[in-house]
Amino acid sequence: MALESQLTSIGTKYIRPALINGWANGSPTLQRLKAKGRVLKSLPGGNSLQFPFTYRSVGNVTRYNGMMEIPAEERDEITSVTYEWKFIGAQIVYKGTDIAKLSGPTAKVNLVMSKKKNVLDTIQDTVATDIFNVGTNILALDGLRLMVDAAGTYPNSGGVAIADFATWSGNEDSATTTLTRALLTNFILTQSGSLGTQEAATVLVMNASMFGKLHAIVDPQERWESKTNLSVGFKTLTFNGLDIVVDTHCPGSGGGTTDNWLIVLNENRLGFTMHADYDMKMGPVLEPITQDAKMQKVLFGAALWTDERRRQGAFQTINPSL
Repeated sequence: MALESQLTSIGTKYIRPALINGWANGSPTLQRLKAKGRVLKSLPGGNSLQFPFTYRSVGNVTRYNGMMEIPAEERDEITSVTYEWKFIGAQIVYKGTDIAKLSGPTAKVNLVMSKKKNVLDTIQDTVATDIFNVGTNILALDGLRLMVDAAGTYPNSGGVAIADFATWSGNEDSATTTLTRALLTNFILTQSGSLGTQEAATVLVMNASMFGKLHAIVDPQERWESKTNLSVGFKTLTFNGLDIVVDTHCPGSGGGTTDNWLIVLNENRLGFTMHADYDMKMGPVLEPITQDAKMQKVLFGAALWTDERRRQGAFQTINPSL
């Protein structure tokens, strides 16, 4: 068997399963979606993902008694939102000088395995970064910051303009710099009861500095169990019943700056779908004409989506030091 075929076979056997099982491990936000069954694999083919979006209530609902007339009104209530597939590609490179040193099948396996962690770490970091894309990189996923942007530079998440459908808008606060307990509570309640229908948020996503700020807000409520033995800090911290996820990829420069995000998500209205034909697809090992090397492509296609943008929200300008 030619060396290229051997490396292709070993890579498919050892690298691809690690990528399929571990691509989300760089992001606790994605790990939660995966655990909640919100990471899906699509049917093969198609240019994009589409979801129905109900942008206003049914007009012909009325109370009646006996033989009273129930009026009917021709009224459009549903449109569709569209999320384009986004693709990530990586090259596994085997230098010719490294290949020349191989001796026996074990050495070939060891060479492939030495590449596995590096490509896995890189793909994990790329996906984890992309889920917070604000729209500036059109090749990246339609990220969470784009979903909650109500009137910013990139407001058309899902291909639907807010100017056309006002209810297709995130719950955005781009003015507050000082976070308080009452402010966050009211924000969550407003988002959960948007348009008069109760559908509660499920998780708060933030960076480490924002977690420290939230901890400082609730810390005065902590009670000591003993006068002689002191255990400082919380083993588990939730806010109004919402879980808290500390994600290092969640934007913000930390204390002293007003660029820190606190994102409020309803994961029941959020999903991550992988393209069935690009689920860590690995090509054959090939040799470029002008280089002393062998290369193998890894291809991943996916879309991050929401079918209810008004259920997602964020503070964008918090200074954790205030």
